[in-house]
Amino acid sequence: MTAPKESLAPLTQEQENIFWSKVDKNGPVVREGLTPCWVWKEGKANTGYGQFTINHVTYLAHRMAVFIARGTDVHDGEACHACDNRPCVNPDHIVIADRTYNMRDALSRGRARHMVMRGVEHPRARLTDEIVASIREDVKNGIKMRLLAEKWKVSKCTIKDIVHYRTWKNPSSVSVEVCIPKK
Repeated sequence: MTAPKESLAPLTQEQENIFWSKVDKNGPVVREGLTPCWVWKEGKANTGYGQFTINHVTYLAHRMAVFIARGTDVHDGEACHACDNRPCVNPDHIVIADRTYNMRDALSRGRARHMVMRGVEHPRARLTDEIVASIREDVKNGIKMRLLAEKWKVSKCTIKDIVHYRTWKNPSSVSVEVCIPKK
């Protein structure tokens, strides 16, 4: 599903009624200080977000809810859930922001753990902190990066990134700070 590029035109009252008929406004309260989620009861994308189709164009339901409730077309931004509940279409739970805010928010709430996994904690890591330290020492001692790449079964680019501290900047024992969104 691709978000439409054109702006949304005002919906008819019938279209709005159809939209809201697909919503359960008695959903769970998933975070202290928030009102109940309004749960989308109909079709969902494989991402878990609700979908609503008008005139053969499919929109994400939470974006449509913001458009209906506030008149705000969010096709150029991101509609972020304050409740972290993807099927929720409660306009009070949706914050319009940019990609950076959304990613920082995801990190701060633990929704994007894969984004903070570094070094040996990363599920695809082939090296250890000790190997990385030895690679840096070997390069200082004149061993060619190509030979080290062959030895450790990684690319020469990986070795170069390690040597220049673009990757493996800190030992894994050092905790990685999570980005907190600016308010």
